[in-house]
This record gives sequence, structure tokens and C-alpha cells, in this order.
Amino acid sequence: MDLVFRSDAGIPPDEPRSGWTCTVSMFILEENYALNEELETEIAFLTYNIGDDDMCELVDMEVAKEYRGHGLAKRLMDEALADINLKGGTRIYIFAYEPEEGSRTEFFSRFGFQPMEVKDKERPASSLPFPMRLDLE
Repeated sequence: MDLVFRSDAGIPPDEPRSGWTCTVSMFILEENYALNEELETEIAFLTYNIGDDDMCELVDMEVAKEYRGHGLAKRLMDEALADINLKGGTRIYIFAYEPEEGSRTEFFSRFGFQPMEVKDKERPASSLPFPMRLDLE
């Protein structure tokens, strides 16, 4: 887990953690007439870590360009949040990158994620400018 998130959650940086890494994926079946079979093609996924200490991180999410705008990202988030809640996660963190189109910070805000204040000494060297946090009830 990133030091920014560990610091916010009050977990020492050298303390070992365990838990689960999970992925929710969506596929579409496509007919391949040349081979006379159906092929599965992944069109969306969301990967997240659920810690045994109730701290979780949304790691990566992507929806294929041709399938955006149909609510797939919302469905991925709903499934992931339900799974995190079921497994006892209460603090969820994410670095919300700003893609070329649209605002991910705005998207995650719809689920209750709030921007985090990060001290300059904790800010990672790489450009991950939008740490966000959600507390589940």
C-alpha cells in the first residue's frame, strides 16, 4: 500500500499486512464465424486490494473506449464496494488519475470519495495528484 494511504490510516510503513487482491471483469461474447465458436473478450475491469485491517485500495479500472458511456464503470464500482463491505473493509483509498477525457475525481465523488489532504513530505515523487478516500458505514 502506498505510504500516503498507510499514513492516513495510521498503519506504520513497515508493518506487514495481508488480505485479498480481487478483480471484477466484464466480458462480451463474440461469434467467430470462421472458427464456428464464441470468444470471450474482456471489455471492463476493476482491481482492488482488501486488507485484513479494513484498509482497501482501488488499484486500477478501465472500460474499453467503445463501451464507455453505458454505465459499466458504475456497475464495476457497485460490485467492488459491495464485496469490500462484505469482507469488512471500511476505508477505501484511490489515486484518481485524470484521463484524457472526463474527470475521474468527479466520477469517484459520486460514490462518496473525498479528496485527501496530503503533506508535501508524504506526496509521492511520481505524479499521482488526486488521492481520495471513502469511509463505508
